[in-house]
Amino acid sequence: MVVQSKLNFSDSKCLFLLRKAYKCNNQQFIRMSTEVRDPGFGKIFDGNFSRLINKDGSFNVRVKGVRYSLRDAYVLMVGMKWIPFMMVLVGGYFFVNLIFAFIYLSIGIEQLTVEKSVSDWDNFVQAFFFSTQTCTTVGYGILAPKDNGASMVAALEAMMGFFMFSVATGLIYGRFSRPKPRFLFSEKMILAPYKDQQNALMFRVSNGRSNALMDLSVNVMLAMRTKDQHGWSLKYFRLKLETSRIHFLPLSWTIVHPIDEESPFYGLSPSAIEAMSGEVLVLFRAFDEGFGQLIHKRHSYILNDEFIIGAKFVRNFGPNEDGSIDLRNDHIGDYVKCELNPV
Repeated sequence: MVVQSKLNFSDSKCLFLLRKAYKCNNQQFIRMSTEVRDPGFGKIFDGNFSRLINKDGSFNVRVKGVRYSLRDAYVLMVGMKWIPFMMVLVGGYFFVNLIFAFIYLSIGIEQLTVEKSVSDWDNFVQAFFFSTQTCTTVGYGILAPKDNGASMVAALEAMMGFFMFSVATGLIYGRFSRPKPRFLFSEKMILAPYKDQQNALMFRVSNGRSNALMDLSVNVMLAMRTKDQHGWSLKYFRLKLETSRIHFLPLSWTIVHPIDEESPFYGLSPSAIEAMSGEVLVLFRAFDEGFGQLIHKRHSYILNDEFIIGAKFVRNFGPNEDGSIDLRNDHIGDYVKCELNPV
């Protein structure tokens, strides 16, 4: 049955249309459409929002009102991107040496084995380079402390230098030893013909690294935003998959949700599905053979923005003349338009 809809699916009328498609009451509708309990995002909201899971897999949540400690700094440093991480390390190194350079200037540059210059800039440069040599425990024999004051400051800086480089080494090791999956997803989810009399929602995923992934599983859920007289709320529906587990992922994997009697999209027209104010949530689990650890990856698709009606994915791998197989991850989201099966 085709359900033609001119309703705004961002309100409670969406549920009414779905119930009408199923010809059942509320309780029967919940059982048949596999509604699940709150997975952790909550159900009641005071306003609308863009999405639950960002494109990079992070949660679209800003945490406020929490006091952070040094333990949180470690988590932040290990999790941030490489360029900001290196900028923090380099910036911290220069900041510490600048502080000690000003300390050496304050106690007198004459306490170092260097002639005092009439230029304040030259004196600062000499103090700064002496600080870098002390901090890194690299001594060239030209710059050295002469009096007790400079020797005490140099001893303190040397100890701080050991501490700084120990922390930096631990952070770098933590970043390299921490498994960070790189799943590549098709940019769009598609509605494609499936078998003879059905259609299906599909998206594609591939491993973006050369390491082997084994024992993969995927869970897919629909989060649907609705609005009634009490305000905004979320309802969650588990999407049954054609295949939810595979043993290996050497090539790309097309995830398929058949729209059958157990699907919350059953009986809806393609335009009605596209108009839904919903988000398809994806959770992958896999065993990373390189790190010997279990890894996770999150992703999501917005139905009214990242959704193509009437399309088929183009195969992105093929054999070579030498018998090997080429996988083109740069074409993972390529598709061609096609006709859907009538519903």
